[in-house]
Amino acid sequence: MSELKYRLVETPQDVAAYKRAYEEVWRQGQPFAEGELDPGDGALRYLASLDDEVIGGFKVHDYLVHRNQTELRCAGVASVAIRPQYRSSGYGADMMRWSLRELKQQGFTVAALYPFRGTYYRKFGYEFCGTRWQIKCPMSRFPRFAEELPARRIAVEDVAQLDDCYRQFISGINGANLRTPGQWTQRMGKGSPLIYAVGDPIEAYAWSSMEGGFWEDLNIGEIAWSTPRGYESLMAFLRGLAINRGALVWNEPAEGPFLCRFLDQGADITLHRPAMYRLLDVPKVLELTKSPADDMIVVEVQDPDLPENSGRWIWNLGPEGTVVQKTTDEPDVSGYIGAFTQAYFGEPSLSRLWEAGAIEVTDLDRVAYLFPSTPVMCTEFF
Repeated sequence: MSELKYRLVETPQDVAAYKRAYEEVWRQGQPFAEGELDPGDGALRYLASLDDEVIGGFKVHDYLVHRNQTELRCAGVASVAIRPQYRSSGYGADMMRWSLRELKQQGFTVAALYPFRGTYYRKFGYEFCGTRWQIKCPMSRFPRFAEELPARRIAVEDVAQLDDCYRQFISGINGANLRTPGQWTQRMGKGSPLIYAVGDPIEAYAWSSMEGGFWEDLNIGEIAWSTPRGYESLMAFLRGLAINRGALVWNEPAEGPFLCRFLDQGADITLHRPAMYRLLDVPKVLELTKSPADDMIVVEVQDPDLPENSGRWIWNLGPEGTVVQKTTDEPDVSGYIGAFTQAYFGEPSLSRLWEAGAIEVTDLDRVAYLFPSTPVMCTEFF
C-alpha cells in the first residue's frame, strides 16, 4: 500500500478537491451549488492523498463538552469519506489512525463521532457512551400534563435566549456541548424551525420544523428543561401542538422524565443515534479531575494507537490539584482505551463495565466515586 499524505484544507484548490470527494461519497455525485459549502463554518477539514490524487477526507467540529463540571475540548469527527475506487484497501483505517494523533496535536483531549458501523470505529479506540431514547407516543395515548407556565414563541434570531435553560439541562449530562452563539445558529439548520418556550426565565423549550400534515408524526428537533414544571408545561403545550397529528416524536436522555413517570402502553421507545467517544490524552483528562479530598489510585490503560496513553498512571487527587505520573505499581483500574473512556464519562457505569468483563477493578467500592454513573448524551448532530 502506498503511503498516504494528509493536509488541512486551506487553499481554494483544496476546497475544490474536498468538494469533489464529498460529492462523490455523500451526494451521489451531485455538485454543490455556489456557496453551499462554506469553509468558514469553523470546522477543520482534511484531505487524504495518494500519489497527488485526493482519495478522501474528513472534517472536525470544535466543541467544548463537559464531564462532571470538567470542560474538555472535543473533536466532533464527521463526513469521513474514502472514494469508492479506493475502499477495502486499508486507506480508511490509515486515515482514522492518523487523525487520532493529529487531533491530539491540535489540542483536543477527546473525540466523538456518529458511526455507520460501531465495529469499525471500535478498532481505533472509540466506544459507545450514553443512550438517547427516541420516544414516539401516539396522540391517543399521550398523557395530560399540568400546564403551570404559558408557552410563547421565540424567534430564530433570538435562539441564544435558550442558552441558560440548555446549560442547566446538560449540567447533569456528560458529553454534551457547551454551545457558542455560532453553534446555536448552526443547530437551527438550514430551515427556520418554530421555537417555543415556557417560563420567564425560560424553564423548558422545544422546536420543530412542523413538516408533515394531518395524522402524520410531528418530530421535535430538540427538547430541554431545567425544572419539572417546565417539562410538564412544555409537554402540555406540545400535546396541543400535535393534536391533529398521529404521534409526537422526541428525544430524551437515559434519565428523562417520560420513561420514569409518564410511560404508558402504546409508546415506542428506541435507541436513537448513539454516539461514540474516545479519550485522546489520558493523563491530561485525569489531571483535570477535581477531588474534595486527598486520594491516590493507579489506573492502567491499553491504547495501541496512541501508545503515550498506555501504561500505569498514579492518579494523585486533592483539593489543591491533581498530579498524574507514570508508575509500575499494581493498578486499581485497568482497561482498553474504549472501555476506559466509557467508565470516565459514566454511561455505561464502571460497575456495569466490570460486571461485563470490559474493565478490571480491584476494589469497586473504593474507586467508584471517581467514575460516577452519569447520563451521557451528545447534543449536536454532525
